[in-house]
Amino acid sequence: MKQKLLAAALLASVAMVSCRKNNSMDASTGGANTNGNLNYTITVTNPNGSTQKTTANNFTWTSGFAYPRYVKFEAKTENSKFEYTSTNDARVDLMAATATNFGGFTIPNGDYKEIEVKIKLDKKGGEPALQLDGQFDNGVVNVPVTLIIDENIELKSEVKDVTITSDMDFTAATQLDLSALMDGITTQMLMSVTLTDGRLIISDDTNKAIYWVIVKNLRDKRHHCDWWKHKK
Repeated sequence: MKQKLLAAALLASVAMVSCRKNNSMDASTGGANTNGNLNYTITVTNPNGSTQKTTANNFTWTSGFAYPRYVKFEAKTENSKFEYTSTNDARVDLMAATATNFGGFTIPNGDYKEIEVKIKLDKKGGEPALQLDGQFDNGVVNVPVTLIIDENIELKSEVKDVTITSDMDFTAATQLDLSALMDGITTQMLMSVTLTDGRLIISDDTNKAIYWVIVKNLRDKRHHCDWWKHKK
């Protein structure tokens, strides 16, 4: 399900930190012909490129969602350092055929370097920050599996250089590699899992050893970020 993009009014929440003040690059004063549109999205991938999102250790993920509650764009130009932030309240379907954009704002035209893209996942109400559902099959047992992440998670990505122009729309797409998510989970861990009503639940309450490996992978890894653009 597509979510409506945040309106340009989010500019009111944009923060800018400048090493040397340059009013011509200020998003709050630039006209329509001096700014480009920037949005965020989260996609999921795996090394084999399977449409079933198959990962290592016999996990196959078929559905999932996340709540990216806070997004940040940090970058440098020739003379300045910029930081743009916005908030989001929408649930993102990680397996949607078309990736959902969120956290949109405008950004002054220019050449940006040393870019960091940060997305903070956090729970909303009774729903977790991130949840994945699928199957665990090791050739002997085949059971449904649910991963529930209730922790506050910041996804960090880096982009080398980007040129923002007013005639293009831009999207920073942070990728969650579902195979890398499971790095460090051992056979011994999988042999000693606890099932709940026939389901393998991985959470802060159940199968904690596997849970904390996944949380560490989410927090510590530099996730890949694709940079998409298209004509307005």
